[in-house]
Amino acid sequence: MKKIPFFFLLFPFLASAQVGITPPSKTYKTYDTTFLGWNAKVKFDPLDTAAKEGMIYFPGSGEVGNDPDKLLLYNMFNFIDVQKTWDGSVELGNGTHYPIYIALQPPSQSVITGPNIKLRIDAILARYPIKRNAFYLTGISAGGFAAWSFVTCQPTPGDFSYGDLVTAIMCPESVKPNQQVAGTATPPYPQNVVQWIKRGKYALGFNQVNDGGRDMLNYFTKMDSAAKGRVTLYDTKYGAGDHSNFDKFYDARTTNWRTNALATLRVGPQIPDGWNTYQWLLRKGDTSLPTVAPPPVARICIDSPVINSPNSIVRVNADSSQNATSWQWVQYSGPTPAIWTSVSGTPHKSDMLVSGLYPGSYVFGLYAMNAAGQADSAKIVVTVKPIIIPAPRIVTSMQALFFGSWITIPAGSFKAALSDGTIQQ
Repeated sequence: MKKIPFFFLLFPFLASAQVGITPPSKTYKTYDTTFLGWNAKVKFDPLDTAAKEGMIYFPGSGEVGNDPDKLLLYNMFNFIDVQKTWDGSVELGNGTHYPIYIALQPPSQSVITGPNIKLRIDAILARYPIKRNAFYLTGISAGGFAAWSFVTCQPTPGDFSYGDLVTAIMCPESVKPNQQVAGTATPPYPQNVVQWIKRGKYALGFNQVNDGGRDMLNYFTKMDSAAKGRVTLYDTKYGAGDHSNFDKFYDARTTNWRTNALATLRVGPQIPDGWNTYQWLLRKGDTSLPTVAPPPVARICIDSPVINSPNSIVRVNADSSQNATSWQWVQYSGPTPAIWTSVSGTPHKSDMLVSGLYPGSYVFGLYAMNAAGQADSAKIVVTVKPIIIPAPRIVTSMQALFFGSWITIPAGSFKAALSDGTIQQ
């Protein structure tokens, strides 16, 4: 018998108890964690093991301590989890990227040193699949100081192992990066930042025009002289132009830095039109995307969706599904629970016999998955028709051949006609 393929659009899954398995869900969201005693918020997808971009944010001095909720202020997490105006994705020319974002909270200002940060970064890189040539640091005010302190720290003279981990940094309204830590060989400021930028790195800065003492124009100019085209600095005037409005630099909706009336380029090339600060950072490193397995397409084939007799056995299969490696069949509704039996010799229960069907409509579903955890679903309605028994015929009279002649016998005057043509009274 010819099989009829049924094609269906995606439909919402019912409760997992009905399906028997938990369907894959989007788990790219924010989690709370710690790294060697420092609080952190992390936005990532634990089901996605492919290496991707990573970005660490350091808070300002008012947000250090032991209150992780302060990590929701001013930065990317404010837009993702508080304002909910952005999902964290970054559009580049080759597709949509989903970086791993980490907001790291030092318990106090006194512990912000290159070696202390290195311990936490080593733990981060060991825990998450971050591409080593697409790793970025950012931070506001004292957080910018933390980022600079890490990338410029040299454990011994000429040891650039700390800074070489980082591709680019963005530090709005940063404290001057002049940290010297006992036991390290970090060059004095501003040679420290110059040596780092000359190693093929990038830096983006924003300096509020009435925020004095940052010295950003000085060290950005020196970096630009040493490595042309690798640094960009804007003067900005958000609000009163003082030490405030940090969130403006983390709003992914701001893509007009070149024409922004509140931003004036001071050093280096412009941020191209249409780019936000995340796109600027990611384009400085490895922007390759992992090869993604094609998604499965669930399709159900059946001999006929209409069954003319109860207790029939119906054969359903998923042979025409595409890119699937496993299947799950489910009954969503019907007069009785159906009985499922795998057809001998078919793998992964892709071909099933359904029995125990009674008159009425049944809704069956197919859940198709691939090795990457992607899924698709389809459903079909099977109608079982009842057996129709003709109504009994009322006999009002009958004719019989009686000794060569036909006679009419009224109903009620006989009990049965015998096989020899005689009538039994």
